Amino acid sequence: LSARLPDSWADAYAALLRPATAAPIAAAKPDPAGAQRGAAWHRFGGGMLSAETFDPNDATRAPWDGLDAQACIVRLDDVRQAWHNAAANRTLQQERRYWLDVVLSLLDHGVMRPLQDGYLPDTAALRTERFLLGADAGPIVLSEVSALFARRLSLAIETMPSAQREAAGVQWRLLQQLHALVAEGRMLDERSQVIQVLAWNPDVDLDQVEVAYILAAEYREGMRDWLRRAALVRLPDSALRLDEVLLSSCSPLGAQADDVDYMEAMRPLHRGFMQLFSQRLSQLVLQAEQAERQAGLHPLPRATAASNELSQDWAV
Repeated sequence: LSARLPDSWADAYAALLRPATAAPIAAAKPDPAGAQRGAAWHRFGGGMLSAETFDPNDATRAPWDGLDAQACIVRLDDVRQAWHNAAANRTLQQERRYWLDVVLSLLDHGVMRPLQDGYLPDTAALRTERFLLGADAGPIVLSEVSALFARRLSLAIETMPSAQREAAGVQWRLLQQLHALVAEGRMLDERSQVIQVLAWNPDVDLDQVEVAYILAAEYREGMRDWLRRAALVRLPDSALRLDEVLLSSCSPLGAQADDVDYMEAMRPLHRGFMQLFSQRLSQLVLQAEQAERQAGLHPLPRATAASNELSQDWAV
């Protein structure tokens, strides 16, 4: 029997013959600073703050650039439920988009496989669906919430004492530099996951493996370009280049390593990049929360447990 396409992205990833190996879990060490940042993150963000979507440049964009901090907080509370619904739907759309990328990557390279029901996929319909998902930015509340947080943080930095404001400004500018790399980094991360599904498909379908190697070669070239851009960013508190910091978490490659090996070696880099972004953002959030409290602002009401689950991506 010929190999069949999985019904969903979750099915495809769960069926990997060689799933990504988790890093060894060391005994947890007490981290009071990390716990403090995490608590501030959830109080300040109310379950809506996400490093994945945060853009510091939104702070100066209309129509949010005219709001004061308290108005931002009130608006965030008003749209909380709408954001919660939109964010949950966005997650489902993302999984569907990943699945479509697997199927269309095969079709683009002349590999046609039936669905689980035995029927061949409707190529035109799938391409149209993928195009529409890629073009859909989602409800305006998704971008609005991200912008409101950027505005709040920017205003909080302005109210800080001179020395603290200067240090926070350095971190803010670093976030701007890092954010310039987010979109391309996310695209490469998504591509690497598609490659994994094709390379380690449970049917050992060699045609799928061949497509995986074609995509892996493209990934390798894209990653080299991304790392060249990352090399232009220096972390202000260590003077290390961003690419040096991220590559230090990756496994060394042997002389016989191929493009798929390279992709797998780079997997920790994607996680490390967003973790670094989250860490720097969480440091500013802690300071901003303190600044808002000192200014006498009414905080964002506490989030429900359900909405908090959608915003667990800060990093200690």
